[in-house]
Amino acid sequence: MKEAFAKWKAEHPTAYKRTLLVLGGFVLALLIVGGIKVARAADATCVGQVPGVMNCTVSSSGGGGPVTPPVPPVVTSCPSGALVTRNQWGNLEYVTSEAGSFTDNVLAVRLDIPLTATGTKLRTSSWAEFQGPRVVRYAVFSNKPCDFTPANALKNSMGSAFTSKDTVGFSFIYRIGPPGATSAGLTPGQTYWINVKNTYGDGVSPTCGGADCSMRGNIPD
Repeated sequence: MKEAFAKWKAEHPTAYKRTLLVLGGFVLALLIVGGIKVARAADATCVGQVPGVMNCTVSSSGGGGPVTPPVPPVVTSCPSGALVTRNQWGNLEYVTSEAGSFTDNVLAVRLDIPLTATGTKLRTSSWAEFQGPRVVRYAVFSNKPCDFTPANALKNSMGSAFTSKDTVGFSFIYRIGPPGATSAGLTPGQTYWINVKNTYGDGVSPTCGGADCSMRGNIPD
């Protein structure tokens, strides 16, 4: 076989060169198409989210139509029946009833910090009852959903955890960058959680009594 090919190559040098050019062009076309697909997938950005559902729609700037997003991570640290939702960065009025009923379950509000977020100015996220009874809450500004431990709570520059106990309303102060004496420090691109229970400070004794004790809050940018 090798001898026959070598003989053909020697007798037909022009045809041999043309064959190499055709094969090289085919390989180059495959590489270009593959590169476009990789770039298009890399440009995919989350542009929306269904309230109360941990998913989002994705669009591509590559002009090739929708790109299937990766499956979002499952929140495994929350108990059964927890109200896991998301408040958009910069949203000045969010009502928890948009995601479901907040009674004796745990509320975990997800906060995604945009990569473009800047500024060390102080922002205050304030929460209070909305169209429901005034009840005592237990809240923690945390790195993890449904987590009320001081170990995972955000802390100020002196190491004090951001928690609120035995109060009807609560607020957390934050800024982009390192924490301050009265503020938590948030990092662009990271996810944080505002976790709330309708209980007293012991985290066990209920205060809502089975009603819908919905809240309204904000996330200034």
